[in-house]
Amino acid sequence: MRYPYHHLRHPLIFYYAHPAVLYVNKLRVAGVLQTGINPAFESLFETGVDEMSWDDLSRSPVDWPPVAAVTEYRRAVYRLISNVIAGLGSLTLPALRGTAGWAVVLGCEHERIHLETSTVLMRELPLSLLLKPTAWPAAYDATCADSTCTPDNPMIEVGAREVVVGKESSFPSYGWDVEYGRLPVKVSPFRASKYPITNGQFLEFVKAGGYRSNHFWDVEGWRWRRFRNAKWPTFWVCDGPQGLNKYKLRLLFGLCDLPLSWPAVVNYWEARAYCNWHSLQHDCKTRLMMESEHLCIRSPNFQHTAAECDPILRNSGKSFRENKIANLNLAWGSETPVILNSAVESDFFDAMGNVWEWSEDGNDCLPGFEVDTLYEDFSVPCFDGRHQIIMGGSWMSTGNSASVFARYAFRPHFFQFAGFRVVEQISDAVPTSGGVCVRLEIPSQTGHGDHVLHSVSP
Repeated sequence: MRYPYHHLRHPLIFYYAHPAVLYVNKLRVAGVLQTGINPAFESLFETGVDEMSWDDLSRSPVDWPPVAAVTEYRRAVYRLISNVIAGLGSLTLPALRGTAGWAVVLGCEHERIHLETSTVLMRELPLSLLLKPTAWPAAYDATCADSTCTPDNPMIEVGAREVVVGKESSFPSYGWDVEYGRLPVKVSPFRASKYPITNGQFLEFVKAGGYRSNHFWDVEGWRWRRFRNAKWPTFWVCDGPQGLNKYKLRLLFGLCDLPLSWPAVVNYWEARAYCNWHSLQHDCKTRLMMESEHLCIRSPNFQHTAAECDPILRNSGKSFRENKIANLNLAWGSETPVILNSAVESDFFDAMGNVWEWSEDGNDCLPGFEVDTLYEDFSVPCFDGRHQIIMGGSWMSTGNSASVFARYAFRPHFFQFAGFRVVEQISDAVPTSGGVCVRLEIPSQTGHGDHVLHSVSP
């Protein structure tokens, strides 16, 4: 079995089996099943990899079973789950946490997460190993005129306001335990870029030597960059001599000329380095967005009280695409120009969809948090100060992952379909958030800035 080049994740055979195993194990926890189907599989494929560091390489030899055996197991689980659903009979929706119905939906949403995880891993594989499905949505081709130039990306001011982070327990859709609770946050005025930072903008950072100087990088981020010998974003492919600064973009099933108007897909450390470079270029204090600020740039009429507030509950991928609402739910099958999706009640584009956005918030629970007893280790292990919240979903996000309530977090070196937008602080006040820690630093002209973690407890 082929491991990812970075050896930070299991091979794809694990993610082929893992969602099916979780259905079985969680239905056992819920008391619906007394036994499993294949105890060996349900142990081997139970837990994924959440590496602690960028050099925490997974090289332990594993005797992975053949694909045919896993395929047969998945078919057996499908038959089992179909029978469970049929046997629930009088199941009412929304299902309540802890019930058999909740366990089924939990399995469905967990599988959606790993559709996105697996797609990232596939994008890291050689193209020769992939075959594009005939039903895959057509990518928004890079030859489109909107993709050949970098759009202006003005900073838009947002006035002070109060938002509530979190999801009501009575909201009629599934949610992971980390989403529930209520945290009122008074947000100070700020300016944010109208669009996520584009490939064209990030290319200027690359051309300016952004990957050659530790001046722009957090200490840990620079260690990661040196360890990986990163010289440009991971999905960029050098097209000619390195000094030429000409690149193509690796899509899931192909290559295209670097589309300058698409959002840059980077990890947290790269996003932070760009912000530090941007600060010096524009003589301002630039950082990533806070979770509470991200709520502010969505529709000004955004409310948390009715199902109508969540576009994923009322739009298919086709609807998202045809009405240019957001690049969610596989609407296009890739990133798209940041200027494309304009049918929202906001001055900001792609606040939902296209790419996830890295935030300055560390992951933590909200007031009123209760561990989901069906999946006790989904969120709590990530309340460690080493996971950064990402927001807004990506083109590959479906179901709960594409919800306005989604609160996911990954380690800073992790690659997801995630980008960022820049924020300029208007005041000197330390931004408040629901996260366990916030990194706020601006590099000096002589080297790294102070690496301060501002603890903000709910």
